[in-house]
Amino acid sequence: MSEERRRKRRPSGEEPRRKRRRPSSGSERPEGAGSFLMGRGKDKMPKNESGNDLFYPVPFRFKIPRGETRKVLFLTSFEESFFFREHQLAVYYKGKQRFGQGLTCADQHQKGGKCPLCELGMEIEGLRTTIVRIFTVLDLTPYTNKRTGETRKYSRVVLAAKNETADRLAFRSEKISDQSEGTRNLKHALLEIRRGGDKLSPAVGSDFEWTGKHLSLKKFAEEDRKQFGPELFAPDMKSLKRAAKLLEKQAAHREKAESSFEDEYGSDDYDGDDAVEY
Repeated sequence: MSEERRRKRRPSGEEPRRKRRRPSSGSERPEGAGSFLMGRGKDKMPKNESGNDLFYPVPFRFKIPRGETRKVLFLTSFEESFFFREHQLAVYYKGKQRFGQGLTCADQHQKGGKCPLCELGMEIEGLRTTIVRIFTVLDLTPYTNKRTGETRKYSRVVLAAKNETADRLAFRSEKISDQSEGTRNLKHALLEIRRGGDKLSPAVGSDFEWTGKHLSLKKFAEEDRKQFGPELFAPDMKSLKRAAKLLEKQAAHREKAESSFEDEYGSDDYDGDDAVEY
């Protein structure tokens, strides 16, 4: 209907109706989305001087593209690092299964109570549990903030080391101490970290080489000299419960699909495709 015909049908003096805006997909963050995906509640996020969220919702984690090398300054010694158990949920992106940001397990915290994800059992599909050791580092690779257009020479991020990576960092810390006759360790050490080209290589890198240098922090902003504390990774029971419900729903859907498949083909005589015997 044309605008002229609408004006003729509308009673005189009546204001035109406003179109209802449909929520834009992805442009606005749904309530609780950050808590669910990242494992942090919105009310727990620290604030900066302007009252804005200082970390949204947790510090960024250090990652290296495959085949690249980066220089990283450690703000945390191995002795100052801390560790906890973390759950990772599988998400599907462009048809491929990927594991997203982790959720801190609640079982190891006295105030957290029983962990809803641990109660599901470790064998449930779509859930991966591991121990992560947290280091605060300065990634000295320049980057440009796509939202603000600001270019920075470095960024303060979290290096979450798992299993063998944590062992490599422990070994590197001992080597630095031996080479400096016990006067130095991993803290303030400048390392070159390289990630191999293999898809299964650790996202934080696999080769940790000390450059032989320890840098002063005077040229870095005072806020960027601080270490991230364990309080930022406290378990969020609301997020854990939502994640557990999602996995239970997926498991029930998968079981129903398998049951329908067996009803059609049978559970014993199916060879994996529509085989024909001659």
